[in-house]
Amino acid sequence: MNAQLSPLPESAGVQRLLFDDFELRLDSGELLKAGSPVKLQPQPFKVLEVLAGRSGEVVSREEIRQAVWGDAFVDFDASLNFCVKEIRRALGDSATAPSYVETVPRRGYRFLRPVRTGSETAAPSPAKMPPLPRPKPWSWLGPVGATGTLLILLTFLVASRLRPASTLPPAEEKAGKESLSSSEPANEAYLRGIYFLQHEEYDNAEASFQKAIVLDQGFAPAYARLALAQLKRPDRPADPEVVETAARRAVELAPNLADAHVALGQILFLRHLDWSGAGRELQRALALDPRSADAHIFYSLYLAALGRHAEAIASVKRARELDPASMMAGANYAWYFYLDHQYEEAIRQAQSVQELLYPSSLKATPKAAHMGIRGCLDTILLSAWRLGDQETALGAAKAILEELGPPYQADRLRNLDEFWKGREQRIQKVLRTQPVDPYFPAKNAMVMGDRERALDLLSRCATKGSLAFPFAAVEPVFDPLHGDPRWSQVLDCLKLPDDAPARQGVR
Repeated sequence: MNAQLSPLPESAGVQRLLFDDFELRLDSGELLKAGSPVKLQPQPFKVLEVLAGRSGEVVSREEIRQAVWGDAFVDFDASLNFCVKEIRRALGDSATAPSYVETVPRRGYRFLRPVRTGSETAAPSPAKMPPLPRPKPWSWLGPVGATGTLLILLTFLVASRLRPASTLPPAEEKAGKESLSSSEPANEAYLRGIYFLQHEEYDNAEASFQKAIVLDQGFAPAYARLALAQLKRPDRPADPEVVETAARRAVELAPNLADAHVALGQILFLRHLDWSGAGRELQRALALDPRSADAHIFYSLYLAALGRHAEAIASVKRARELDPASMMAGANYAWYFYLDHQYEEAIRQAQSVQELLYPSSLKATPKAAHMGIRGCLDTILLSAWRLGDQETALGAAKAILEELGPPYQADRLRNLDEFWKGREQRIQKVLRTQPVDPYFPAKNAMVMGDRERALDLLSRCATKGSLAFPFAAVEPVFDPLHGDPRWSQVLDCLKLPDDAPARQGVR
């Protein structure tokens, strides 16, 4: 159990903390060096205040968390790392040879310099410019230099996403207009995050949204976009805890923010199998912003898992109209035809998506798009396999191998049995070092004819945090299991509503 934090300096009437030629003014939140202001954002300032107030002591990360953020905060580790980095920048310090802030591995941080306190009234700050007139719209972007020009361009790119739809009621319209942060640096980080998200640079997008949250803990759109960035990235599964915490915080701060309800609805669906709650949140998002491609994409996933395939296809088709370049919308559009057993149409649409979005070679395709390509290829593979079209299926299998690794592996592939066995070997290899969503080994077990193993793996899905498990009832590969007495147990684990088409006729 962590020790209680020592009282913060201001509780003893201390107004200033002094070390070397630096001065922390606790009343005004200023850091000065030899009397001149040093730029330091509020959250890093608070962390520095905690560390300097306990100079010479090791302050644990958890103690810093409680003192600065409390319990309700997203991705604390990344936030604290950012704050420490900003503190070192402001003090001219080094992580490898620290003079001020030392990292104590697996424990926390220690402030190294002796600190003096001052309770007398601080000298006035250096003279400042007189207050500027109230800014006109968008003037929070600052003077137009190279950075300003970039931000203005970004603003125009995302302006339609930040404005509420013109058909919303006045209260909702007002909420949308008030959603931008009053902090210019937070807005800059947020806009950069949207730019990165649109260009499928997910690591940079998440880092930017997290920075915006650090700079303004009440910035609802940053929480919502952080959750969506996690949900949309194709290269790794979302972190359910991060998504849910961020989504709920966004809904709490801005109940009329469509993106917040999109993210919350999706995590209720994937993580909790709360079908009624998920449907309510996703429908709320569409009511708030009918032109949100993300809302249509995630609502279509929910509909597809219920077996409402015609509605899912219509919803994702609308998403493609709103965002024609969306990798997720294009790949899912083809996949829904496969789930609906329209295999020939699924193949046609998957091939069309590939030609439309990825006309060049795989090497020239952005890394983040490779999962979309693989999704289209998998749709072609399984659809052709179900049709008994060995030639088309084998061609898709070779393309998947080419996308995964050296081309010679694809050239040597002679039949689908070799492909399924090779995929099983890759699954087992990964399992030696990290967990694998049991849903995917279950699918591979089925195509290899091992029904018992497939059922065993599916029975584990509900307890293993599988984010693909909600689609088990509509996956055609599992059709042969529907007559097995144990299949109804899988459906019960899914908590499928009794009126869901995916449950009908298979009890």
